Amino acid sequence: MHLTIKIKYQYFLIALFLIINNYSFSQPSLSYGLLRLNKDYYYGFNLGIQNDAKAVYGLSLGITNKLETLYGYQFGIKNDTRLGRIYGVQTGIINKYGNLHGISIGIQNKKINTTGFQFGLINKTSKIKGIQIGLYNEVTELYGFQLGLNNYGPAKATYSGISIGLTSDLDNFKGVRLGLFNDTKNDIYGFQFGLLNGNVITWHKSSHIYNECIGISMGGVNFAEHFKGICVGILNNSNKLNGVSCGVWNKVRKNDTYGLQAGIVNWSNARVYGLQTGVLNYAKSLYGLQIGITNFTLLASHRDRNFIHFQIGLFNWAKHPKSKQLGIININRYKIDGTGWQIGLINYVKANPWYMKILPIFNTINEKVVATKRANNREF
Repeated sequence: MHLTIKIKYQYFLIALFLIINNYSFSQPSLSYGLLRLNKDYYYGFNLGIQNDAKAVYGLSLGITNKLETLYGYQFGIKNDTRLGRIYGVQTGIINKYGNLHGISIGIQNKKINTTGFQFGLINKTSKIKGIQIGLYNEVTELYGFQLGLNNYGPAKATYSGISIGLTSDLDNFKGVRLGLFNDTKNDIYGFQFGLLNGNVITWHKSSHIYNECIGISMGGVNFAEHFKGICVGILNNSNKLNGVSCGVWNKVRKNDTYGLQAGIVNWSNARVYGLQTGVLNYAKSLYGLQIGITNFTLLASHRDRNFIHFQIGLFNWAKHPKSKQLGIININRYKIDGTGWQIGLINYVKANPWYMKILPIFNTINEKVVATKRANNREF
């Protein structure tokens, strides 16, 4: 009797030893245990507190899973597959791996390359092709769809696809971006919509927000170094414009404008090649048309003398030899010869002699009278 109990007790200790040590006699089979002593390849079921194996084909459950390769499903508090690949599904609080082809769900996902679906509170990935959803998303390369509270991309990051978030701070973006606050360090190609597109703090500290915005930008406030396309917002501010800018205030700070500015206030500190239409229009030099209640244009340099422009409004002010003005009050303060003309109630030409400076209905620069000024007066 005692001998039988002793033998059963010895078998129990042996079985407990095998289970604790996750021992499988080096055969591909089911594996279950409490320590990380399983080092081989397993087909089927792997259970333990710490699972450490070269490869698992099937199911791996543990508090800590450190695998080189997984084909199947993995669940654990901490999953680490940085040296290998995962083909399947991974769920855990902390997920780390080298290459994922499948689905990853966790509180924190730290990965190098992902192809498939990623869901977590914090996602930090080198490269993802597929879908990424989380409160905080950080990725160097994205090809697909991204949804998060804050989407961030480090320097020289590349994004191609759709990004939706409360805030978005990306480097290079191609696709569709939706968010309240969108900031791009370099270029954007495609469509963006947000309350604020561009970082107003950075804008005041440096000369640009991002190099180029090519496509459509819609929002409350749009900032860019160079707009190419369509920009719609309450405030549109850039250093250069090629396309259409529509808003309450449209401003081009330094370089030329090619296209259309339409808004309450249209302001260009350089040359405008195209059309300005609004309540107040201002251009350093104009080669085109201004339509508004009040229109201003200057002569930026002597080489702009051949520009032909038209002003239509209640009040037109110009300093240009070839200005054509149609309005109630027209003023041309250019001092020497030109071919400009004015049609309006009050027309003033500074270059004319005193008896022809102010005329009703029609006025023009009298070339014969002012021809003698040209050799002596070069003030514009």
